[in-house]
Amino acid sequence: MNVTPTSGCFAVVMIFGAAAPASATPEDCAAIGDAFARMGTVPAFHETIEQDGTSLEAIAVGDKLYMVMGGETTELPLQAGGRAQLFAGLFDAFTVTDCAALPDETIDGRALKVFSYVLPPDGGLIPEAIEQRVWIGIDDGLPYLATNPAGSVTITYEGVVAPTP
Repeated sequence: MNVTPTSGCFAVVMIFGAAAPASATPEDCAAIGDAFARMGTVPAFHETIEQDGTSLEAIAVGDKLYMVMGGETTELPLQAGGRAQLFAGLFDAFTVTDCAALPDETIDGRALKVFSYVLPPDGGLIPEAIEQRVWIGIDDGLPYLATNPAGSVTITYEGVVAPTP
């Protein structure tokens, strides 16, 4: 698997549909962008991604990012502070629309704020608008679940260990 740090994170973003604030509901769009940017600052995270019949994992521990697909692990080492920089800058490239807060939910005992939004087509990797939903922790502002019509991403932050490449 040939994956670079930028393409690996970009793939995760495309699956998430994560993005920076846009012109829909500014506060709701800002909350979504902030939540995904926070993923660059936590000590570790583990995403389980199911999209269009494909399964993969993205694991970040410190400034190392790993992509696991088909039993193959690719390590994407970053410079010190590189993950925070990558996540902070990566989402600036996207614009979301139609951001809206939905009723709060509780999943596995965690209180979550739920948002819907649309990732518009970009003329390239995103050929048509994609409706998304994201569940963000009320206590910590981190995303825990993201869905779109073709798949979902679940994210954990505790007990994450680096895989063996």
